[in-house]
Amino acid sequence: SEQISELGGMLTFLPLEDLKAMADEALANISNLHRLSAAQLTGLGDKLESMALDKVTQLLDGIDAKQLHMSMLSQCEIVCESEAEEEFLRNPNMDTAQAAMAAYAKRVGEKSAKAAEAFADNICSEALTNSIDAVKADLEAAKQACNGAVAPDNVVRATFSSWDMAHKTSLLGRLGAADALGNATAWGESSLTAMCSTMSAFTPGHIAMLTAESLVYASAESAFPNLALANAALKWTPDLREALATKLEDAMGSVQSWTCAQVASSRELISGLAPDDLSKLSVDAVKGLLPSAVTAMRAEQVAGLTWDHLMNISKQARERISAERLTGLLQNRTLLLAAVCGTDSVGSSECPPYFVDVVLSLPDTANATLEKFTADLLKLGLEHVSQVQLLSALSASERPTMAEGRRLAEGSAEATWRVSFTSPGDTQTAEVLALRVAAEVRPAVTSSGGSVEGTYGVRLSEATERDPDAVAGSNSRFPFSWALQVASLLALLTVSGMQR
Repeated sequence: SEQISELGGMLTFLPLEDLKAMADEALANISNLHRLSAAQLTGLGDKLESMALDKVTQLLDGIDAKQLHMSMLSQCEIVCESEAEEEFLRNPNMDTAQAAMAAYAKRVGEKSAKAAEAFADNICSEALTNSIDAVKADLEAAKQACNGAVAPDNVVRATFSSWDMAHKTSLLGRLGAADALGNATAWGESSLTAMCSTMSAFTPGHIAMLTAESLVYASAESAFPNLALANAALKWTPDLREALATKLEDAMGSVQSWTCAQVASSRELISGLAPDDLSKLSVDAVKGLLPSAVTAMRAEQVAGLTWDHLMNISKQARERISAERLTGLLQNRTLLLAAVCGTDSVGSSECPPYFVDVVLSLPDTANATLEKFTADLLKLGLEHVSQVQLLSALSASERPTMAEGRRLAEGSAEATWRVSFTSPGDTQTAEVLALRVAAEVRPAVTSSGGSVEGTYGVRLSEATERDPDAVAGSNSRFPFSWALQVASLLALLTVSGMQR
C-alpha cells in the first residue's frame, strides 16, 4: 500500500487489474484513495463486496464522495446507443470535470424521468386490452427514453446490487456524509437516482427525512415517483413501503385523484397504501396496478379493493390474488367471485366450483421444472381434476420482501398453481381436498429439493350473487358461508405451519 500511496495522483490511471490484485487490507490502507476515479470504483465493486465490512467502511471513508456519486449514477443510467462513456468518469482531473459532472447528473435524471413516464403510459395502454407485461413495458420505456436508440446491453450495472445489507448500509452511510450527498432532508432527484439498489438499505428514518418534493418528477400534467425509488420498493419491508406511500400522497395528492399512469409508475409502492386508501382509487387508476404490486400486498389490503376494481384490473394482476392473499376476500362471496372469475360464471374453466391453490418452493423457475410440476399436479391421485393453471412463478429477485409469513430458502423460487375440480369427490370439504393435494404432491416436490409452502381450498359453487354493497367495497355484510369457513380455517392452518 505504501508503494501505491506514493503514486499520488497517478493512482487514477492505475489499471483496475492491479488494484483488484491487492490484498484487502493493503487496498483499504492506501493513503490516496481519494484519487480513485468513478470508473475505478465501479470496477472494484465485486472486490469490495467480498471484503470484510470494517475494511469496506475504511475504504469508503477514504474515497472522494463526488466520484462515488458519479459511480453510482453511472450504474443507474439508461444508456443510449449513441452515448460513449463520459471521460470524466475515468479522469476526474480534467479541466471540464465539474461542469461535466453537473450536466451528466441532469441528463441521467431526465432520461430516468422520461422512462418512468413512458413505462406508465405503456402499462396503461396495455391495460385497455386487460393484459399487461411489465418487463416488456420496461424495455420499451428505455427505448423511448433514448428516442428509440437504446444501447443493446442497456442494463443497470450490478456492481453494488448484490452486496449484502451490512455492506449496503455502510455504502449508504458514506453517501449521507457531509462531504457527499449530506443529510436525507437535502436529497433531491439526482441523489435518489444515484442510489439504485442501495435504497434497499433505507430505514424508516431515511424515509421520514425525505421531502415530498424529492420523491417525484414534476411535469406539467402530473407527478411520477422517482424511477429508482419505485424500483427499490420490491425489496423493502411492508413498513417501509407504507411509510413511503404516505409520503407519496403528500407529493402526488390524494389517492382519489391518482391516474392509471401514477399507479403504474408507483409499482410496488402501491402495496404500502392502507386498505381504505386502496378502496378510494378510481376504476381507471386501478388498471395500472402491476401484478408485482398485488404480490406485495397482504390479504387485508386485497380486501380493500372493490368489485369494480377487481373486474377492471388486468388478468395478470387478478391471478396474483391467490393462496394466502385470497383469504382477505373470504367474508364477501361477491368479491371472491370477482377476484377468481372476473366475468365468467361458476363452472367455467376460469371459475371452477372447487379449487386448491398450491404454493411450492422450488430450486428454480426453469420451464422444465414448471412443466414437470404442472404434469405432476394433473396426475394427482384424486378424481374430478378439470384443469391445472400456473398462476405465477417468481425467482428470488422477483419476490417481494414481506415482514412475516413464509420465509423461503435464500435463492429459491416460488410458484403457485390453481388445481380446479368439478366436485370435491369423496372429500366433502375444501379443507380436506387441500390437505389431500398437499399430501399427493409433497413427495415429488421434496425429492426435487423443494417444499410445499401451502395449499388453500375454496368452494365457489354457492358464490353466485352480486350485492350492491360489494361495489362500494363493504366486506361486513356477508356472514361466512359453509365453504368459505372451511377456506378460512385452512388458511389459518397453513399460516401456522401445520401444512408443512
